[in-house]
Amino acid sequence: MTSRANGLSEAAWEALAMDALGELAWLPVEGKKIAPGSGERESWAELIIPRRLREAIARINPQLPDSAVDEAVKIVLTPRSRDARAENHQVHEYLTKGIRSVVYTDEFGAEHNPTIRLIDRRDPLANEFLAVNQVTVVDGDHRRRFDIVAYVNGMPLAIIELKKAGDQNADLEGAHAQLITYVEELPMAFRCNVLCVVTDGVTARYGTAFTPFEHYAPWTVDDEGRPVPQPPASDEDLALNLILYGLFEQRRFIERLRGYVAFAQADSQLIKRIAKAQQYFAVSKAVDKTIEAVRSHGLAGVVWHTQGSGKSMEMELYANQVLTSPALGNPTIPGTSCAPSWPTGAPAASSSRRCRSSAAPRPSGRRDTSTRCCPTGATSS
Repeated sequence: MTSRANGLSEAAWEALAMDALGELAWLPVEGKKIAPGSGERESWAELIIPRRLREAIARINPQLPDSAVDEAVKIVLTPRSRDARAENHQVHEYLTKGIRSVVYTDEFGAEHNPTIRLIDRRDPLANEFLAVNQVTVVDGDHRRRFDIVAYVNGMPLAIIELKKAGDQNADLEGAHAQLITYVEELPMAFRCNVLCVVTDGVTARYGTAFTPFEHYAPWTVDDEGRPVPQPPASDEDLALNLILYGLFEQRRFIERLRGYVAFAQADSQLIKRIAKAQQYFAVSKAVDKTIEAVRSHGLAGVVWHTQGSGKSMEMELYANQVLTSPALGNPTIPGTSCAPSWPTGAPAASSSRRCRSSAAPRPSGRRDTSTRCCPTGATSS
């Protein structure tokens, strides 16, 4: 099994990845079909597909007049700088919080300042998902071709970089280095990017466009978060399949964009982080248990951690999700005694100690549903 996989070419892995994304209901498209002149992309320097973005904004925000839709599209398409991190953060705000700077006057003379959504979060499957291979970008003297770009509503939200398994000159670290070169040469191509995947099929890791390679993480778990042994016993459990089915299932992809990405300022540099598999499942289960607890016995449970697996980020993501959950009715969250959010990539300090948090919400008239966290592994109860 592994020896046969090691013999596959980069093109074969790309075809397998496109097939998997197709099974996940991402529409497979060849890069030349969206190239400038096709009616899709409008220039070689811009990855966004304005027509599809415009249609999505009109569909998700049906109350908007055409002029407001066009203004929203212009805002997304117009960068404020050439700084990839700053631009990525700004577009992330648009993706998660909407655009609030468009003002229009209706036919009765009333002025409106709506929140314009780019993503349909209420019905994730109502968004438009494209998987496009061999996408060329040209910016000045730089010309590059991305293996696979994953589009949602015309915006390039993920990039997959593939290498041939077993090639000592094209390993995952080399693929990551190539992505970093792309960011440096083509910063505007990463304005909308949520995550990047580097893979040779047999192994695969993911992170953000700005994550150091040592913090790129595998997704070698099943749909319940249980570890899947590697090397795999079947093709279905190849690292490439696990990471695609784990990250690109459409509901989970939209959920991850909204609730499992965080930014922080550290040493005057903007840091972007994305939840690893154990953090995703721990936070998901903790939020579900908290909702259950508030509706019943008031006991949310315990999350157990192993050293260095990211308890601080878990608490940050957990707090954000319970604060914004409609099911919890605008709760208040008392402070926590655990370490502050990890800003630089190092494990939180004193990660071997037990810490007690009162981060679970206390809706009016309910008991405190405090949780305890012990430096993290992956389960909640």
